[in-house]
Amino acid sequence: MRPGVHSWLITVRHVRHLRSNLWSLLLLSTACGARSELISSGGSLATGGQGGAGGATSSDARVSIISTGWSHTCALVTGGVFCWGDNTYGQLGNNSTDASLVPVRVQDLSSGVTSIATGAVHSCALVNGSVKCWGNGLWGQLGQGSTENSLIPVQVQGLTAGVQSIGLGYWHSCAIAQGHAYCWGANESGRLGNGTTALSTVPFQIQSLTSQVTAIAAGASHTCALVYGSVLCWGANDGGQLGNNSLNGSLTPVQVQGLESGVTAITAGFSHTCAIVNNGAFCWGDDSFGQLGDNTSNARSSLPIQVIGLNSGVKAIDSGGEHTCALANGSVECWGYNRYGQLGNDSTGQSPIPVRVHGMGSDNADISAGYMHTCALSNGQAYCWGDNTYGQLGDNSTTERDTPVQLHLP
Repeated sequence: MRPGVHSWLITVRHVRHLRSNLWSLLLLSTACGARSELISSGGSLATGGQGGAGGATSSDARVSIISTGWSHTCALVTGGVFCWGDNTYGQLGNNSTDASLVPVRVQDLSSGVTSIATGAVHSCALVNGSVKCWGNGLWGQLGQGSTENSLIPVQVQGLTAGVQSIGLGYWHSCAIAQGHAYCWGANESGRLGNGTTALSTVPFQIQSLTSQVTAIAAGASHTCALVYGSVLCWGANDGGQLGNNSLNGSLTPVQVQGLESGVTAITAGFSHTCAIVNNGAFCWGDDSFGQLGDNTSNARSSLPIQVIGLNSGVKAIDSGGEHTCALANGSVECWGYNRYGQLGNDSTGQSPIPVRVHGMGSDNADISAGYMHTCALSNGQAYCWGDNTYGQLGDNSTTERDTPVQLHLP
């Protein structure tokens, strides 16, 4: 979701309140940095309104996965994949670069899709065991052997069968195939885990993760994998996001301290990481905005710490730009940065502890925290809230929402 130049990260943290200028800053930093040094989806009208997550209708109860990127969102529904929001690089996959305030159908993905994922400005889908990606390809993150953009899904080279899952970072992509981990795209700070910092336009197997990789999560400039119930991470570590009690980056996987067993899920944000451990939530890394959920806004933690109030009953967790959300004990909980209402609690004040998202039901099936917006599935329907500058909430408007708005997907 952003170039991995550290000076750019510092700049963004000083201008978060100037959200309208963020894309111009991104383009400037892209133009100034070498690609080898740069660094987790025909339309149908959707309308939305403020409201809770009750009363699913049969026409809307087909959404199985929702995924949020920087300023776009994608959903997997019966019959295909739909995306909406910013489309500068073709990340909506509809053979266009026009933004859309409502869901549009991704071209050529009408069947066989079992999973989707979104990066900063690219998207990918798992299709009949293979991986297809679209959108921005400047750092090789589409895996097609070039750095070209694509307005429609293209086949990732070498991953044509046997792929089990995918995970997208801001400017890189990863997948698990037959228990092995593969990554491609930007590689500044070593986020591909192959011992180098050179970008790769095709998937590269992480040799030190030989088998039994069950999950992979990619952040802005780091990546983590779940192996035999333990967590290993690699890449940038300026915020302690590798969790190895150090601030030194690593070009190859290192063990997260204290998480050698009992881990069932992992997620990587901008520069923080979280996991579900024995049904409880733990986070580590950057904590500038309370995104670790430990009731502080310390600079960072290089070791996993328990999220307050979420020591049991957690069934899903996702890390966004500088906020985190979880499905726990029948509710949706979010914490951290909240300038655009991405915590969904009818407020724009940040919170260092989990707060309940307003209006969501108890049958919550999926949660996705984007850069500055969040989406969830409840009772078979999709809801989004937070920043809506590019229409990424899909409610046919650009109005910021600090409580969930319901989408009506085709």
